[in-house]
Amino acid sequence: MVGLVIVSHSRQLAEALVSLIRGTGNEAIPVVATGGVGEGAQELGTDAGDIVDAIGSVYSDEGVLVLTDLGSAVLSAELALEFLPDEQKPHIRISSAPLVEGAVSAAVQIGLGSSLQEVELEARGGLVPKQEHLDQPETSSSTDAPEADAVSSASGSVASETGNHVERVMTITNVHGLHARPAAKLIRLIGSFDAEVEVSNLSRKLGPVSGRSLNRLSSLNVLQNDRVRFSASGPQATSLLEAVEALIADNFGEAEEQLETIPRSESENPEGLIGISDGIAIGKAFLLTSHGFEAEKAFAEDRDTEARLFTEAVERVEADLAEKKRMLVSRLSEQELEIFDAHAILLRDPELFDETLKLIADEGYKAAYAWSLRVQEVSQAYESLSDAYLRQRAKDVRDVGAQLHDALVGKDGSGELLTGISSPVVLFADDLTPTQTASFDFSIVKGVVTRFGGPTSHTAILCRALGIPAVGGFADMESVADGTMVIIDGKAGAVSIDPQEEKLAEAREAEKQKREELERLRQKAEAPAISIDGSRVEVFANIASPRDAEAAIRNGAEGSGLFRTEFLFLNRKTAPTEEEQFGAFVKVGEAFGEKPVIIRTFDIGGDKQIDYMRLPDEANPFLGVRGLRLYETHRELFTAHIRAILRAAFSFNFQIMVPMVAEVDECIRIRSAIEEVHTDLEREGVQHRWPLPIGAMIETPAAALLAGKLASRVDFFSIGSNDLTQYIMAAERGNPNLVHFADPLHPAVLSAIKLAVESAHLHGKKIGVCGEMGSDRDGIAALLALGVDEISMSPAKIPEAKERIRSLDRSRLLSLLPHLEEEGSAKAIRSFLKELEEGR
Repeated sequence: MVGLVIVSHSRQLAEALVSLIRGTGNEAIPVVATGGVGEGAQELGTDAGDIVDAIGSVYSDEGVLVLTDLGSAVLSAELALEFLPDEQKPHIRISSAPLVEGAVSAAVQIGLGSSLQEVELEARGGLVPKQEHLDQPETSSSTDAPEADAVSSASGSVASETGNHVERVMTITNVHGLHARPAAKLIRLIGSFDAEVEVSNLSRKLGPVSGRSLNRLSSLNVLQNDRVRFSASGPQATSLLEAVEALIADNFGEAEEQLETIPRSESENPEGLIGISDGIAIGKAFLLTSHGFEAEKAFAEDRDTEARLFTEAVERVEADLAEKKRMLVSRLSEQELEIFDAHAILLRDPELFDETLKLIADEGYKAAYAWSLRVQEVSQAYESLSDAYLRQRAKDVRDVGAQLHDALVGKDGSGELLTGISSPVVLFADDLTPTQTASFDFSIVKGVVTRFGGPTSHTAILCRALGIPAVGGFADMESVADGTMVIIDGKAGAVSIDPQEEKLAEAREAEKQKREELERLRQKAEAPAISIDGSRVEVFANIASPRDAEAAIRNGAEGSGLFRTEFLFLNRKTAPTEEEQFGAFVKVGEAFGEKPVIIRTFDIGGDKQIDYMRLPDEANPFLGVRGLRLYETHRELFTAHIRAILRAAFSFNFQIMVPMVAEVDECIRIRSAIEEVHTDLEREGVQHRWPLPIGAMIETPAAALLAGKLASRVDFFSIGSNDLTQYIMAAERGNPNLVHFADPLHPAVLSAIKLAVESAHLHGKKIGVCGEMGSDRDGIAALLALGVDEISMSPAKIPEAKERIRSLDRSRLLSLLPHLEEEGSAKAIRSFLKELEEGR
């Protein structure tokens, strides 16, 4: 199989591109990223020696394709070629193909087993679909298709057959059409049959194109409900189109995609307003001016210095985005927090980042002007798209553009918005960016009214997640003066300007009732969770930072069942010091007081890679050197980590939990290693707690099966249901094609948990669950039946989980246990639990 090497000045960019390639279903191909220079490869640049190593790691006689970004990357790749053995040089091809599009296209061809020449040819055509799409006027109606094609059968396809030539017309139902992942699946399917295929988009009168080219398929611009004709010829033409029809009927193996349900007005609103975030807000109007930016054309005195200043500004904005994300981690779901990840990715997008550097290097522009040119061009490209969902992303580009511009000119754009405001306000603005929304002081900002910005915008999503009432579509901004009293109703989509006192009194009463209801739920969450039959289950919080600890306590957490310590090690160039870790642990301890906090020792590896640890590349890092398997080879890092925990534990109720246990000897060795740290601290006269409970995570099948033997070597168990499920089901949890295997209620997973619970209780040890299963409604019922002592989840889910436990009767749920041996799927288990709850 041909190997693929991605060379970029930015190691992060190269690695992100490899992730994109694997995310489109090309997990098995030999591909490696290289780039960056300096410590941890954090600085921009390329190194010929690193490229030599990268080529060697994926080399075979079938060849290696090398793709580079710009400038010196090409020179470094050419120099690397000189250092290779003479017998390898004829099999290496440095290509002029576009980096991103070329890499994705090449990966698909490599997966099909194509030759090096075929792979490079496809890569060099990577820009064709983009060029053809942007230069091609779009036709919008399927009624423009030929009359004969307008007839469809009940299955949604039309067929005709002559000899070995077969045609079928099928409707693509994916919400976002034939995007990269389904297109790649289609190409791999076609490549497995002895037949040639051409594909046409009848709805838009585009094609035909080869069904074996990702670039050509992308140029068809296939969107949801477009009708596509497949024309196949060859010995297996009929079988191929039957397989294609089955793939489309299965939605290309993807979960049914749906846009978020958006709150709508309860009645027709003649003013065109729409409620985009539920709730009532009362306050004085505060008008925000647009946070756009303009940069005058200017030239840099020194191009290298300007490029460095630009890169440093990008790094500052990245750090600011990461901080905003951390501030909101306890209030937003993972999906909502991904908005900030998306903005960070935009900062490094080659169309913005690389092209800005190119303008600085080639034209000599100052960074602010070069950046403004790229932001304008990319945002306009989004605005020209026909899909409304994708058009919303233009605002994200402009938001990122404004943030970086502010960083370049030394201006804090978000911090200046509400300067001098101390009383509650309702913000009025043409539109708000997600960054602005995340920057607001929510004790002051009570509501939002915008002229633009649809219900699918990231700002609308954040308002709903943060509980800020919001109304969109308000056209008469000029009629509102600063300081005017207003009422907004985010459910009904109503805005009342300068209301009469009677209406204000009604709104205040409604607002008061809402606050009281929220307070009632919060206070109720302080009480323990006891089921109808009297079974007590402790409800703890999963946390990842000191800030999370505060949210956990507010939501009624009885402790922390999982304190993820990886935040101390990620997104930095050097390892954290002992004192830095000690300070973070103390802050968490102060929040929880006497309540127990289970600290998981750092679980690096798998999906959490650390540059400064220089971990080796592994074919499957989830099954590689991660968790406690790293501690022997990184003993100095481990020792500092344990010293900080033991010292902080002197004043708090801390417990230590070790990840990725698979053998009894590992428990013996880890306890011995921790005791050595205790001995050193004792000899030094340093205050610390000893002994303290040391537990093991049950997340490998081996640990579940050996639970009876492990229980005598540890003080408690905690089940990591996420990893346990993926390992038992042999299905990586991030793989979108294997979603149906990722359900922890599968009988095989529940049986493993049952074995662990019985083993723990037999030895008088407590056992908890710290995966997503603990906040799943059915998962809570199953865990109550299995007899776990404690469940841990994200802080925001604690009140609901406690209410769920209080509504259940464990004595009735015990009838689930025999079904673990009788049923064969998670779906069957969930159906049984539903019937049980409904009293059937």
